Amino acid sequence: MHNQPVKEKNVRFLEKMTEFLGSEMITKEDFVHAFEQVAKAVEIVRLNLTQKFEQLQSKIDDKAEELESKNSASLSRLEEGVDKKTSKIKQDVEKKLQEIDVRMSQVKDGEDADESSILEAVVAQLPEHREALLDGPDEIRNKLELLTDSERLNMNAIMGLKEELEELRRIRSRAVGGGGTSAIGVQAALGRIIYTETPAGDIDSVNVTYTVNNDIHAIFSLGINGQMIHSGEYTYAGRTLTFTTALPSDLSGTTFEITYT
Repeated sequence: MHNQPVKEKNVRFLEKMTEFLGSEMITKEDFVHAFEQVAKAVEIVRLNLTQKFEQLQSKIDDKAEELESKNSASLSRLEEGVDKKTSKIKQDVEKKLQEIDVRMSQVKDGEDADESSILEAVVAQLPEHREALLDGPDEIRNKLELLTDSERLNMNAIMGLKEELEELRRIRSRAVGGGGTSAIGVQAALGRIIYTETPAGDIDSVNVTYTVNNDIHAIFSLGINGQMIHSGEYTYAGRTLTFTTALPSDLSGTTFEITYT
């Protein structure tokens, strides 16, 4: 057997140990017997460990099979559910297609169509715009005055307004700088001199008061960033403009201009 050389080697080692320790302490036979008992005990422990390992491996295999079985059952139920839903959707689609085929078969080149019913059905599905259709000039004006910030009407949207303002600026320029029309002539034609300037004051979402260089008798236009500011959004007295709501700070640095007399 392959364990025999190892055993003989151990016996020789024990013999030398016995000679070293002396014959009176322990005999060779006693030592060999004791060593064999230890070897048997070790072998028993090894066998027990091997048996426990095999039992543990068997349990692991059983659990793996159990999990695989459960997963397979869950997957089967999932596939069954998907198949049922797919079948239901397919049936619904086929039913709708059949309904469409029936309706199409009832229409013969439009001759059998009920135009009145079709028109009533279409009109019933249209959103109502009665309020917009019934708006008159006063309603439109009031709604425009309620617009704020970027929703306000741009001066370019009013036909001829920009040209009129440019003409007023040219008249003012001639009145101030000469060149054909005197300030007295313009004042006689319009009653007062027209001024165009930038009101002084902070645009910071807090300040509502701005001043100009001359007394205000009438305002022809007031705008910021190309948008008109309506008369309902401010009041004036002397050289002071007072807004009902502070101008947003994000308009700071944009064109802010008033034309007045």
